[in-house]
Order: sequence, then structure tokens, then C-alpha cells
Amino acid sequence: MKIGPDWHEEIVLRDGRRARLRIIRPDDKEQLAVGLARLSPHTRFARFHVEKSTLSEHELRYLTEFDGVDHLAIGASLLDGDEETEGLGVGRFVRLRDRPGVAEAAIVVADSAQGQGIGRRLLARLVTAARERGIERFMCGVLVDNEPMRALLQKLAPDAEQHLEDGILEVEWKLDGMDDDEKERSSSLQKLLALVAQGLLRVRSWVAVK
Repeated sequence: MKIGPDWHEEIVLRDGRRARLRIIRPDDKEQLAVGLARLSPHTRFARFHVEKSTLSEHELRYLTEFDGVDHLAIGASLLDGDEETEGLGVGRFVRLRDRPGVAEAAIVVADSAQGQGIGRRLLARLVTAARERGIERFMCGVLVDNEPMRALLQKLAPDAEQHLEDGILEVEWKLDGMDDDEKERSSSLQKLLALVAQGLLRVRSWVAVK
């Protein structure tokens, strides 16, 4: 599978609705802005770690105008016939400048679409796109407040490399062997992304707007 600018894929959600996955485009700014407004305050805070109800023009440009190599985002939209009617989620990675084989990754799914398998499908295609671009690992930096949280992360991510520095736990996953759906469904990366989406883990930057 080659995930380029014109790539798209139709999927069926667990409730039978149809959705389309495709690369985010510059003309998706309005859809992203509307999608943010539809998120619950809890989900918005889990993503941005501040009370945020709108995106600035600079943020919208950053989130929709990227090179598709070092920075790429895949969106999921509900379909009515062939028409995209509602944004359901976005998966994104940003390559680290000083470590070109590593990228920070993030996934956010609309409250109304959670539990439909969208996050897993976005992760699968994000992994495929990253590997096509020479990225070997996904990472995130988790703010660790206490020992029980560190123990939970160790339990959830026994296959991940973890490094603690100045209260930030850097967690990295190799992308090898993550194409199989069953592996994706049970992967530690998927579990961590789910905790972040629920606001149970606070991520340091999580591909923050530059």
C-alpha cells in the first residue's frame, strides 16, 4: 500500500456506517475547526492540555499544510453516499529533526465516534505511511506524576523502550510487525493512545503546534 496525496480508503464502522480515510488537505481547515468545536471539553483538554475551543489561523495552517514526508496527517470522515459529512478523527505524526528515524504520533477521535474502531484504523495507516517514509519508531513523552503511573506504563508497554528524565518518561515503539490487525488491536501503542485520548495520561508535547 502506498499512502500518497491521492490515497483514500473506505471503511465500515462497527455500527454499520461508512467512513473515508484520506490525507488531510489545506482545504480541510474549516472541517478541522468544526471538528474541534464538536469535541467535549474533556476530549479537547486531553488533546491540547489547555482549555481550547478554537484554532488560530497559524494552528490551522500547521495542521493542514504539511510536506507529507516529515509531517503527515490522515483524517476519517463520515460518508453519506460519496459525500463527506462529518469529521470523525485524525491521526498525525511529526518526524523529530534530530532523530530522522523517529516521529511523535497522535490520534484524536470525536466523542460521537469513539468505540467504532476508528483509532485502530488510523493507527494502522499512520504506521504504514511512516514506514514508507523511513520512520522506524513512534514516540511520545509522558508527564509522570507518581510511581503507580510508571508501573502502569510498564505493564501496558513492556515492549517499549522507556527513559525517565526530568519527570518526563520518553516511550518509544518499533514499528516492525505492526501491520497485522490483531497485533494493532492489542498493541501497547494503541493502549497508550487510548489512555491519552481519555485524558488519563498527560503527554508532554504530543506533536504540538510549532
